[in-house]
Amino acid sequence: MGSSVDYHTDGDKFGETRGEGMKELTRESEVLIESVSIFKEERREIANAGPYLVPESENQGVCISLASCPKSDDIVASFRPKVEMSSEMTLSQSFPTPSTSLTGHGVQGSHVLYKRLGGRRYQKLGSTCANVDDLRLPKSAILDRGNHNLLFASADDTRRELVLQELPSLRAVQHLTSPSHPIRDVKYTRVGEKELLSCLSDDMLQLFSL
Repeated sequence: MGSSVDYHTDGDKFGETRGEGMKELTRESEVLIESVSIFKEERREIANAGPYLVPESENQGVCISLASCPKSDDIVASFRPKVEMSSEMTLSQSFPTPSTSLTGHGVQGSHVLYKRLGGRRYQKLGSTCANVDDLRLPKSAILDRGNHNLLFASADDTRRELVLQELPSLRAVQHLTSPSHPIRDVKYTRVGEKELLSCLSDDMLQLFSL
């Protein structure tokens, strides 16, 4: 008589193992779905809440520029003083006409550094005085040079130059002269081992190697 072999033992063990694996996968999927749902709910709450005023920014003046870095939570907001309009000022005096020059003048403003702490929570880390345009909305940029080395680039409309400031100290480390003014846009990029900072004005594009 040949001996009989139970072929169901290994199959049962495999079935139990597969069953446990499926249960674990299901639990992980449920956790993932729950996390996604919470994220969507937070996004929905933020969207429905409307505009949000960053604390300690209401007394800075008028925000004219905002620079951020995708790889960090640092934000630099540029402000100029509020313009107090007289009640006797007419509408034609309040707004520039087509014949009015759109070239502004430098005024004393400020750059303020904020750190995003998550959600709608921001912390003011510091501020510094700056020469800004009293009419235009200037461009600025945060340069991510790696190893947590961040620089803030902005135009000084009085000295006609591009100023680079360390973050988070906001200490000026370099002044780049721009022969053409006003500066319309500022961009930063890396090409291999080279770092390039572009400065666009009305009739000129300058490239600075950092």
